[in-house]
Amino acid sequence: MLAVEIASVGTESLPFMLVDAVTNPAKCFSFMDHSSFGAGLDIFLVLVSVVFASSYIANTYVPSNDMPFSLWVTDIVCASLFGADFLFRGIYLSSRRRDYMLSCTLWVDISYWRFVYPLRFVTCYIEAKAVLSRCHGLVSPVQQFAMLCYLQLTTIIAVAAGVIQIAETDDIKYMAGDLGDWTFFNAFFNSVLTFVTIQSPPADNNLAKVCVGALVLVLILVVPYQISQILALGSSFSPYEVASHSPSPTSKHIVLCGDLTPSRIDHFFSEVFHDDHDVVDINVVVLSEEEPAASLIAQLMDPFFEKRASFIQGSLMDADDAQRAACSSADAIFVLSRRVASVIFGKTFSEVASLAYSQCSGVIVFAITTAQSPKESGGKLLLNPGDSYTCVGEEMVFVIAQDRRQATAVTETDDYEHFQRFFDVHFVVGDPFRQRTLRRASVDRAFRIVIMGAEGEISDADSSELLQDADCIALHKTLTSFIGPTQAPRIITELVNRANVHFVAQNLAASGWFPLSPENKVASSSTSSLELARNFALSPAFASGLTYSTSLCDSLLINQFFNARIKNILREFIFASWTDGGVGTLPSTPATAGRFGEPVVSPTLSSSSTTSVQRSSLFAVEVPLDFVGRSFEFVFQYLLSSDGILVIGLYRCRPDAMLRTSSLHTLDEAQWPNEKRTMHRARIEVPENERSVPFGYVCTNPQPHEVLTGNDLLYVLSDIQPCWAEVYKV
Repeated sequence: MLAVEIASVGTESLPFMLVDAVTNPAKCFSFMDHSSFGAGLDIFLVLVSVVFASSYIANTYVPSNDMPFSLWVTDIVCASLFGADFLFRGIYLSSRRRDYMLSCTLWVDISYWRFVYPLRFVTCYIEAKAVLSRCHGLVSPVQQFAMLCYLQLTTIIAVAAGVIQIAETDDIKYMAGDLGDWTFFNAFFNSVLTFVTIQSPPADNNLAKVCVGALVLVLILVVPYQISQILALGSSFSPYEVASHSPSPTSKHIVLCGDLTPSRIDHFFSEVFHDDHDVVDINVVVLSEEEPAASLIAQLMDPFFEKRASFIQGSLMDADDAQRAACSSADAIFVLSRRVASVIFGKTFSEVASLAYSQCSGVIVFAITTAQSPKESGGKLLLNPGDSYTCVGEEMVFVIAQDRRQATAVTETDDYEHFQRFFDVHFVVGDPFRQRTLRRASVDRAFRIVIMGAEGEISDADSSELLQDADCIALHKTLTSFIGPTQAPRIITELVNRANVHFVAQNLAASGWFPLSPENKVASSSTSSLELARNFALSPAFASGLTYSTSLCDSLLINQFFNARIKNILREFIFASWTDGGVGTLPSTPATAGRFGEPVVSPTLSSSSTTSVQRSSLFAVEVPLDFVGRSFEFVFQYLLSSDGILVIGLYRCRPDAMLRTSSLHTLDEAQWPNEKRTMHRARIEVPENERSVPFGYVCTNPQPHEVLTGNDLLYVLSDIQPCWAEVYKV
């Protein structure tokens, strides 16, 4: 035992422990309880108790007074080890020596004290319980308590089996060693059957019958109590709190965490496990502080996701939770965020107080200090000025909150000071749902109207997430009715949940922008939000570019894992147009100069391309008249060979005549009157100030045989913006 102690403690800590044992027993006792040496000693004593109990079981099969010498040595060694531990930790280091001394178990081999032998199993229970109490960091409390219950029941049955076996074999006929049916194994088996069947006691001895009855009474009381404790612990702990992921060396795994909702997780799964990705051996670990929703639990039970996805309840900020999710070996960690911001500048005190109360969990703003001016030494304190005071920045507010953390949740106006340096940015304070405010902002003459989504805290319920865009959808309907249906494509709406794109499409459909057949109308009205959330890209409101969903950022983030260059390509698309460049005027009928067979290089574009390498930008241009009716393959080859312009897609606009006359919205093109057909012109033939807002859908890399119409726009990559000569001025 001393050798084991030296190996466990080490040469540096052992002298200090011996000194503390003499000078400070309480400190040494604490060291034994919280150190790895104490845990190792408990595990060692568990093994000794198992050997001690096994020695007793082996002794039951040996004839009386013929105990082998090895069993004697084993009993003496085990008893000596338990005695040393009892004297050292139980008496010398213990602060309650009398209680521990009364719990001592005797192992005296006297004829009438043979019933004390089965108490060796109690020693196994005591030592194993000491080890299990140290395993709270390895197993869940439910598993820990369940293992303790199983061990307790096994110990009770084993002790009863030992007592029954001793009582039944306490006869002269069993002295020779032939125990017949009363071996320890049969006694243990009979004890189990006694509790399960509760029939006549499988014993003939009166003392054994009393023991069997006591066993039944004890188990009847103990088992229901232990089961109720396990159920109570199981209801208070979630299995996802102790779940962990074991990474495989043959497959990759990624971690998803952050601001998660059921729809965002479902969208993440659909993107990661899409058939377009070649990576199939990938596992997803969802790390969330909240328990999974019922829909997510059902999805994780699917055989496909059961093998490739797992849910762990925890936080990325916690080291233990991050270790359970194997973040250190993850190939990628996706942190989905959701911005929460509200503009304070230009709002009245009442609006600021209402905003703080709703977004800061009940914080009441009751006073404000006005902004300091150069002539004044300090601001003026105002108690609830109401709508008479408008915030301009640098004010100080006084709030009533539960604690300091809740008080600091109020957004400071200093965060928006950097907007004030832009001279062309104007703030109009007012209610956007009132026409007076919309007129002051000249909404009816705006080139574009952008409705930003108001993002805030949401719960895990799908209904709450759908209702988060209610204000944006209501404002979109208000603006549509204010500016008229013909100007509706000027409104671009940002939505949090992409399923709500359907509501924007309904606002426009009521104005005649989406002429649908009766079959499509029925299908559209019966389509659920969940189905539209999965097929939102097919919605006309999204395909036309009138709505934007923040879930597109999630898709970009996910695909960045599979293609690391997506972010750089997107940056080029957005910021390359900021570089220095000009406008290259091309002939209105560029194909005529080359007669469709001999492309002619435009001098306007070729001069800049031959001097140095140029960065191209993305432009949308009208289709020239001579390209109308031509295939996409012809236009692609011609513009690339003649002017170095790369066509990557089309924007299929609706006919301009349909957008101008609302009475024609419900008619097909074949049903138009002849005079209306003659009014139908290509977009390039209409003066720019009279063209309608482009409204249709985007088609990247269409089929080579796709025929271009006069209502299409070409998405091109060019170092200089192409501009066809205006034919209506010729």
